Amino acid sequence: MAVGSGNSLSLFLRNLGSTTLDISSIATSSYFTQTNTCGDSLAGGSNCTITVTFTPGVTGLAAGRLTVTDSVTGSPQTVALTGTGATPPYF
Repeated sequence: MAVGSGNSLSLFLRNLGSTTLDISSIATSSYFTQTNTCGDSLAGGSNCTITVTFTPGVTGLAAGRLTVTDSVTGSPQTVALTGTGATPPYF
């Protein structure tokens, strides 16, 4: 991914339980940002979309995390994120 440009990937957060999942926060780190359709809670058996965007600010490997803090035992849940920033082409 060229430095300064962005690339997005959407994923689903699914509540496999039958009771409401309370969501305290959804956050990313490093050169990753997120938007979501989750709100403060997620009904049992439903899902929401989290879209993560990688926008590198430097060349080379970048690592980050997607962190979901919720009412499930063992919270927060984390997903490791990686991306590689490349020098943009010059014309």
